[in-house]
Amino acid sequence: INREEYYRRPDLQMTGRTLIGADAPRGQEMCDHYMAALSTATPALACMQEIQDQCWLMGIPLRTRHREVAPNQYEFAPYFGLNTTQIDQNLVVMQVIEEVAARYGLAALLQEKPFNNVNGSGKHNNWSLGTADGVNLFDPDDLLEACGGNIAAFPVVMAAVIAAVDEHGDLMRMAIASPGNDFRLGACEAPPAIISTYLGQDMTDYLEAFMNGELTKYTPGKKTIDVGVPGVHAFQVPAEDRNRTSPFPYGGCRFEFRAVGSVQNVSMVNTVLNTMCAEKFAEFADKIQAGADPADVAREALKKHWKVIFNGNGYDLEMQKMLTENGLWRIDSGVEAIATLTSEKNKR
Repeated sequence: INREEYYRRPDLQMTGRTLIGADAPRGQEMCDHYMAALSTATPALACMQEIQDQCWLMGIPLRTRHREVAPNQYEFAPYFGLNTTQIDQNLVVMQVIEEVAARYGLAALLQEKPFNNVNGSGKHNNWSLGTADGVNLFDPDDLLEACGGNIAAFPVVMAAVIAAVDEHGDLMRMAIASPGNDFRLGACEAPPAIISTYLGQDMTDYLEAFMNGELTKYTPGKKTIDVGVPGVHAFQVPAEDRNRTSPFPYGGCRFEFRAVGSVQNVSMVNTVLNTMCAEKFAEFADKIQAGADPADVAREALKKHWKVIFNGNGYDLEMQKMLTENGLWRIDSGVEAIATLTSEKNKR
Protein backbone atom coordinates (compact mmCIF):
# COMPACT_ATOMS: atom_id res chain seq x y z
CA ILE A 1 0.00 0.00 0.00
CA ASN A 2 1.00 3.66 -0.28
CA ARG A 3 3.54 4.37 2.45
CA GLU A 4 2.00 7.74 3.32
CA GLU A 5 -1.33 6.03 3.95
CA TYR A 6 0.47 3.39 5.98
CA TYR A 7 1.90 6.08 8.29
CA ARG A 8 -1.66 7.34 8.92
CA ARG A 9 -2.70 3.97 10.34
CA PRO A 10 -1.17 3.12 13.74
CA ASP A 11 -3.00 -0.23 13.69
CA LEU A 12 -1.25 -1.27 10.48
CA GLN A 13 2.11 -0.09 11.79
CA MET A 14 1.85 -1.89 15.13
CA THR A 15 -0.08 -5.04 14.25
CA GLY A 16 0.21 -5.42 10.49
CA ARG A 17 -3.58 -5.39 10.08
CA THR A 18 -6.49 -2.97 10.30
CA LEU A 19 -8.38 -3.07 13.60
CA ILE A 20 -10.90 -0.28 13.07
CA GLY A 21 -12.75 1.34 10.21
CA ALA A 22 -15.29 0.34 7.58
CA ASP A 23 -14.78 -2.27 4.90
CA ALA A 24 -13.53 -0.96 1.57
CA PRO A 25 -16.44 0.11 -0.66
CA ARG A 26 -15.01 -1.98 -3.50
CA GLY A 27 -13.34 -5.30 -2.88
CA GLN A 28 -12.42 -8.26 -5.08
CA GLU A 29 -15.88 -9.07 -6.45
CA MET A 30 -14.94 -8.49 -10.09
CA CYS A 31 -11.51 -10.21 -9.89
CA ASP A 32 -10.25 -7.23 -11.88
CA HIS A 33 -6.99 -7.05 -9.97
CA TYR A 34 -6.33 -10.77 -10.35
CA MET A 35 -7.07 -10.96 -14.06
CA ALA A 36 -5.33 -7.78 -15.16
CA ALA A 37 -1.74 -7.55 -16.35
CA LEU A 38 0.90 -5.85 -14.23
CA SER A 39 0.93 -2.20 -15.24
CA THR A 40 3.00 0.93 -14.71
CA ALA A 41 0.03 2.80 -13.24
CA THR A 42 1.44 2.12 -9.77
CA PRO A 43 5.06 1.59 -8.64
CA ALA A 44 4.26 -2.04 -7.79
CA LEU A 45 5.62 -3.48 -11.06
CA ALA A 46 8.92 -1.61 -10.83
CA CYS A 47 9.17 -2.58 -7.17
CA MET A 48 8.65 -6.28 -7.94
CA GLN A 49 11.17 -6.14 -10.75
CA GLU A 50 13.81 -4.74 -8.41
CA ILE A 51 12.95 -7.33 -5.75
CA GLN A 52 13.60 -10.03 -8.33
CA ASP A 53 16.87 -8.36 -9.37
CA GLN A 54 18.09 -8.01 -5.79
CA CYS A 55 17.23 -11.61 -5.01
CA TRP A 56 18.91 -12.83 -8.18
CA LEU A 57 22.13 -11.09 -7.16
CA MET A 58 22.06 -13.23 -4.01
CA GLY A 59 21.37 -16.42 -5.95
CA ILE A 60 17.66 -16.56 -5.17
CA PRO A 61 15.59 -17.12 -8.34
CA LEU A 62 12.01 -15.83 -8.08
CA ARG A 63 10.58 -17.53 -11.14
CA THR A 64 7.27 -15.70 -11.44
CA ARG A 65 5.55 -12.55 -10.27
CA HIS A 66 1.86 -11.82 -10.72
CA ARG A 67 -1.19 -10.13 -9.31
CA GLU A 68 -3.35 -11.90 -6.76
CA VAL A 69 -7.06 -11.71 -5.96
CA ALA A 70 -7.23 -8.98 -3.31
CA PRO A 71 -6.67 -5.36 -4.35
CA ASN A 72 -2.94 -4.53 -4.41
CA GLN A 73 -2.03 -8.13 -3.57
CA TYR A 74 0.88 -9.72 -5.43
CA GLU A 75 2.73 -13.02 -5.40
CA PHE A 76 6.21 -14.34 -6.07
CA ALA A 77 6.96 -18.01 -6.75
CA PRO A 78 10.52 -19.06 -5.88
CA TYR A 79 12.27 -21.96 -7.54
CA PHE A 80 12.25 -25.28 -5.70
CA GLY A 81 15.25 -26.54 -3.76
CA LEU A 82 16.40 -28.29 -0.60
CA ASN A 83 14.45 -27.61 2.60
CA THR A 84 17.23 -25.91 4.51
CA THR A 85 18.24 -23.66 1.61
CA GLN A 86 14.70 -22.68 0.69
CA ILE A 87 13.75 -21.84 4.28
CA ASP A 88 16.70 -19.47 4.63
CA GLN A 89 16.09 -17.91 1.23
CA ASN A 90 12.43 -17.41 2.05
CA LEU A 91 13.35 -15.29 5.07
CA VAL A 92 15.78 -13.25 2.97
CA VAL A 93 13.10 -12.61 0.33
CA MET A 94 10.71 -11.31 2.98
CA GLN A 95 13.30 -8.82 4.18
CA VAL A 96 14.13 -7.72 0.62
CA ILE A 97 10.43 -7.17 -0.11
CA GLU A 98 10.05 -4.83 2.87
CA GLU A 99 13.25 -2.91 2.18
CA VAL A 100 12.71 -2.43 -1.56
CA ALA A 101 9.05 -1.46 -1.10
CA ALA A 102 10.10 1.52 1.02
CA ARG A 103 12.27 2.85 -1.84
CA TYR A 104 9.18 2.99 -4.06
CA GLY A 105 6.96 4.78 -1.54
CA LEU A 106 5.19 1.55 -0.63
CA ALA A 107 4.73 -0.49 2.54
CA ALA A 108 4.66 -4.28 2.15
CA LEU A 109 2.07 -5.88 4.42
CA LEU A 110 3.22 -9.45 4.97
CA GLN A 111 0.66 -10.15 7.70
CA GLU A 112 -1.86 -12.87 6.88
CA LYS A 113 -5.07 -10.86 7.09
CA PRO A 114 -4.39 -7.11 6.87
CA PHE A 115 -7.89 -6.23 5.63
CA ASN A 116 -11.32 -7.64 6.41
CA ASN A 117 -13.49 -9.44 3.83
CA VAL A 118 -10.82 -9.77 1.14
CA ASN A 119 -8.33 -12.58 0.60
CA GLY A 120 -5.52 -12.83 3.08
CA SER A 121 -1.99 -13.97 2.30
CA GLY A 122 -0.31 -17.30 2.81
CA LYS A 123 2.63 -19.40 1.74
CA HIS A 124 2.13 -22.50 -0.36
CA ASN A 125 4.68 -24.87 1.09
CA ASN A 126 5.20 -27.26 -1.81
CA TRP A 127 6.91 -30.26 -0.25
CA SER A 128 8.24 -33.53 -1.55
CA LEU A 129 10.69 -36.18 -0.39
CA GLY A 130 13.70 -37.38 -2.34
CA THR A 131 16.63 -39.71 -2.03
CA ALA A 132 20.25 -38.53 -1.89
CA ASP A 133 20.63 -39.29 -5.60
CA GLY A 134 17.57 -37.28 -6.61
CA VAL A 135 14.69 -39.76 -6.79
CA ASN A 136 11.38 -38.03 -5.99
CA LEU A 137 9.37 -40.42 -3.81
CA PHE A 138 6.10 -38.75 -4.83
CA ASP A 139 6.78 -39.13 -8.56
CA PRO A 140 5.38 -42.57 -9.48
CA ASP A 141 7.45 -42.95 -12.65
CA ASP A 142 10.66 -41.74 -11.01
CA LEU A 143 10.17 -44.11 -8.07
CA LEU A 144 9.18 -47.04 -10.29
CA GLU A 145 12.41 -46.76 -12.27
CA ALA A 146 14.54 -46.41 -9.14
CA CYS A 147 12.91 -49.49 -7.58
CA GLY A 148 13.52 -51.69 -10.60
CA GLY A 149 9.86 -51.84 -11.62
CA ASN A 150 8.42 -52.57 -8.15
CA ILE A 151 4.94 -51.08 -8.52
CA ALA A 152 4.19 -51.51 -4.80
CA ALA A 153 6.73 -48.85 -3.80
CA PHE A 154 4.59 -45.83 -4.68
CA PRO A 155 1.39 -46.83 -2.82
CA VAL A 156 3.52 -47.82 0.20
CA VAL A 157 5.07 -44.33 0.29
CA MET A 158 1.67 -42.66 -0.11
CA ALA A 159 0.16 -44.82 2.64
CA ALA A 160 2.91 -43.75 5.04
CA VAL A 161 2.27 -40.06 4.35
CA ILE A 162 -1.50 -40.43 4.70
CA ALA A 163 -1.04 -42.24 8.02
CA ALA A 164 1.33 -39.52 9.24
CA VAL A 165 -1.15 -36.74 8.37
CA ASP A 166 -3.97 -38.50 10.21
CA GLU A 167 -1.87 -39.26 13.27
CA HIS A 168 -0.04 -35.94 13.53
CA GLY A 169 -2.54 -33.44 12.21
CA ASP A 170 -2.30 -31.69 15.56
CA LEU A 171 1.38 -30.96 14.93
CA MET A 172 0.62 -29.70 11.43
CA ARG A 173 -1.94 -27.31 12.93
CA MET A 174 0.56 -26.28 15.59
CA ALA A 175 3.15 -25.46 12.94
CA ILE A 176 0.85 -22.92 11.24
CA ALA A 177 -0.56 -21.35 14.41
CA SER A 178 -0.24 -17.57 14.69
CA PRO A 179 -2.68 -14.75 15.49
CA GLY A 180 -2.67 -13.50 11.90
CA ASN A 181 -3.12 -16.93 10.37
CA ASP A 182 -5.97 -17.78 12.72
CA PHE A 183 -7.87 -14.82 11.25
CA ARG A 184 -7.19 -16.07 7.70
CA LEU A 185 -8.03 -19.76 7.93
CA GLY A 186 -11.45 -20.92 6.80
CA ALA A 187 -12.45 -18.52 4.02
CA CYS A 188 -11.30 -16.55 0.97
CA GLU A 189 -9.20 -19.39 -0.51
CA ALA A 190 -7.63 -20.28 2.84
CA PRO A 191 -8.38 -23.83 4.07
CA PRO A 192 -10.16 -24.40 7.40
CA ALA A 193 -8.35 -25.48 10.56
CA ILE A 194 -9.36 -29.12 9.99
CA ILE A 195 -6.39 -31.20 8.88
CA SER A 196 -7.23 -33.45 5.95
CA THR A 197 -5.56 -34.30 2.66
CA TYR A 198 -6.99 -33.98 -0.84
CA LEU A 199 -5.72 -36.58 -3.32
CA GLY A 200 -7.96 -36.02 -6.32
CA GLN A 201 -10.28 -38.65 -7.73
CA ASP A 202 -7.66 -40.58 -9.73
CA MET A 203 -5.28 -41.02 -6.79
CA THR A 204 -8.14 -41.79 -4.39
CA ASP A 205 -9.54 -44.48 -6.70
CA TYR A 206 -6.08 -45.95 -7.20
CA LEU A 207 -5.29 -46.17 -3.49
CA GLU A 208 -8.75 -47.51 -2.69
CA ALA A 209 -8.27 -50.29 -5.24
CA PHE A 210 -4.81 -50.99 -3.79
CA MET A 211 -6.27 -51.07 -0.28
CA ASN A 212 -8.78 -53.67 -1.48
CA GLY A 213 -6.16 -55.99 -2.93
CA GLU A 214 -5.31 -54.69 -6.42
CA LEU A 215 -1.73 -53.87 -7.33
CA THR A 216 -1.26 -51.87 -10.52
CA LYS A 217 0.87 -48.98 -11.74
CA TYR A 218 -0.49 -45.54 -10.95
CA THR A 219 -1.19 -43.62 -14.14
CA PRO A 220 -2.83 -40.23 -13.55
CA GLY A 221 -5.45 -39.21 -16.04
CA LYS A 222 -5.61 -35.99 -17.98
CA LYS A 223 -8.45 -33.55 -18.48
CA THR A 224 -9.13 -31.23 -21.39
CA ILE A 225 -9.46 -27.51 -20.81
CA ASP A 226 -11.43 -25.54 -23.37
CA VAL A 227 -11.56 -21.83 -22.56
CA GLY A 228 -14.14 -21.18 -25.28
CA VAL A 229 -12.01 -18.76 -27.24
CA PRO A 230 -11.60 -19.58 -30.96
CA GLY A 231 -7.97 -18.46 -31.02
CA VAL A 232 -6.98 -20.73 -28.10
CA HIS A 233 -6.93 -24.47 -28.75
CA ALA A 234 -8.18 -26.85 -26.08
CA PHE A 235 -5.30 -28.29 -24.10
CA GLN A 236 -4.71 -31.13 -21.68
CA VAL A 237 -3.57 -30.83 -18.07
CA PRO A 238 -3.01 -33.47 -15.36
CA ALA A 239 -6.18 -34.53 -13.61
CA GLU A 240 -4.48 -33.96 -10.25
CA ASP A 241 -5.41 -30.47 -9.18
CA ARG A 242 -5.18 -28.51 -5.97
CA ASN A 243 -8.32 -28.16 -3.91
CA ARG A 244 -8.18 -24.61 -2.53
CA THR A 245 -10.23 -25.64 0.51
CA SER A 246 -7.82 -28.41 1.50
CA PRO A 247 -4.88 -27.71 3.82
CA PHE A 248 -2.70 -30.48 2.33
CA PRO A 249 -3.54 -31.49 -1.25
CA TYR A 250 -1.48 -33.77 -3.48
CA GLY A 251 -0.69 -31.92 -6.69
CA GLY A 252 1.33 -34.46 -8.63
CA CYS A 253 4.90 -35.23 -7.46
CA ARG A 254 4.45 -33.11 -4.33
CA PHE A 255 2.08 -32.15 -1.53
CA GLU A 256 1.18 -28.53 -1.01
CA PHE A 257 0.69 -27.34 2.57
CA ARG A 258 -1.64 -24.45 1.73
CA ALA A 259 -2.45 -23.40 5.29
CA VAL A 260 0.92 -21.79 6.10
CA GLY A 261 0.79 -18.10 7.05
CA SER A 262 2.49 -15.47 4.89
CA VAL A 263 4.66 -13.98 7.63
CA GLN A 264 5.76 -17.31 9.09
CA ASN A 265 9.23 -18.78 9.23
CA VAL A 266 8.55 -22.13 7.56
CA SER A 267 11.27 -24.03 9.43
CA MET A 268 8.80 -25.48 11.96
CA VAL A 269 6.37 -26.40 9.18
CA ASN A 270 8.95 -28.44 7.30
CA THR A 271 10.43 -29.90 10.47
CA VAL A 272 7.00 -31.28 11.34
CA LEU A 273 6.36 -32.67 7.83
CA ASN A 274 9.76 -34.33 7.64
CA THR A 275 9.72 -35.72 11.18
CA MET A 276 6.21 -37.14 11.15
CA CYS A 277 6.85 -38.92 7.86
CA ALA A 278 10.24 -40.19 9.03
CA GLU A 279 8.54 -41.71 12.06
CA LYS A 280 5.94 -43.41 9.90
CA PHE A 281 8.57 -44.72 7.44
CA ALA A 282 10.51 -46.14 10.41
CA GLU A 283 7.35 -47.83 11.68
CA PHE A 284 6.73 -49.37 8.24
CA ALA A 285 10.39 -50.45 8.00
CA ASP A 286 10.28 -52.19 11.37
CA LYS A 287 7.26 -54.25 10.31
CA ILE A 288 8.78 -55.11 6.94
CA GLN A 289 12.10 -56.13 8.47
CA ALA A 290 10.18 -58.34 10.88
CA GLY A 291 8.81 -60.26 7.90
CA ALA A 292 5.61 -58.41 6.92
CA ASP A 293 4.81 -57.83 3.27
CA PRO A 294 5.24 -54.10 2.39
CA ALA A 295 1.93 -53.99 0.51
CA ASP A 296 0.09 -55.53 3.48
CA VAL A 297 1.64 -52.96 5.83
CA ALA A 298 0.50 -50.16 3.55
CA ARG A 299 -3.01 -51.60 3.18
CA GLU A 300 -3.38 -51.90 6.94
CA ALA A 301 -2.35 -48.25 7.35
CA LEU A 302 -4.75 -47.06 4.64
CA LYS A 303 -7.69 -48.88 6.22
CA LYS A 304 -6.89 -47.34 9.60
CA HIS A 305 -6.31 -43.77 8.35
CA TRP A 306 -8.57 -43.53 5.29
CA LYS A 307 -10.81 -40.98 7.01
CA VAL A 308 -8.18 -38.25 6.61
CA ILE A 309 -8.65 -38.29 2.81
CA PHE A 310 -11.24 -35.68 1.87
CA ASN A 311 -11.84 -34.47 -1.69
CA GLY A 312 -14.87 -32.31 -0.98
CA ASN A 313 -15.56 -28.67 -0.17
CA GLY A 314 -13.81 -27.78 3.07
CA TYR A 315 -15.93 -24.63 3.44
CA ASP A 316 -19.19 -26.59 3.59
CA LEU A 317 -20.36 -26.50 7.21
CA GLU A 318 -22.00 -29.90 6.95
CA MET A 319 -18.75 -31.36 5.63
CA GLN A 320 -16.82 -29.71 8.46
CA LYS A 321 -19.21 -31.26 10.95
CA MET A 322 -18.81 -34.66 9.31
CA LEU A 323 -15.00 -34.44 9.33
CA THR A 324 -14.99 -33.38 12.99
CA GLU A 325 -17.28 -36.26 13.96
CA ASN A 326 -15.03 -38.66 12.03
CA GLY A 327 -12.19 -37.75 14.35
CA LEU A 328 -10.00 -35.54 12.17
CA TRP A 329 -7.82 -33.02 13.97
CA ARG A 330 -9.73 -29.76 14.35
CA ILE A 331 -8.15 -27.12 16.56
CA ASP A 332 -9.69 -23.69 15.94
CA SER A 333 -7.54 -21.87 18.48
CA GLY A 334 -3.90 -21.28 17.65
CA VAL A 335 -3.05 -21.17 21.35
CA GLU A 336 -4.56 -24.61 21.90
CA ALA A 337 -2.77 -25.89 18.80
CA ILE A 338 0.62 -24.73 20.12
CA ALA A 339 -0.10 -26.51 23.40
CA THR A 340 -0.27 -29.87 21.57
CA LEU A 341 3.50 -29.71 21.08
CA THR A 342 3.90 -31.00 24.64
CA SER A 343 1.10 -33.55 24.58
CA GLU A 344 1.97 -37.12 25.63
CA LYS A 345 1.71 -38.37 22.06
CA ASN A 346 4.15 -35.77 20.79
CA LYS A 347 6.67 -36.12 23.60
CA ARG A 348 7.29 -39.80 22.81
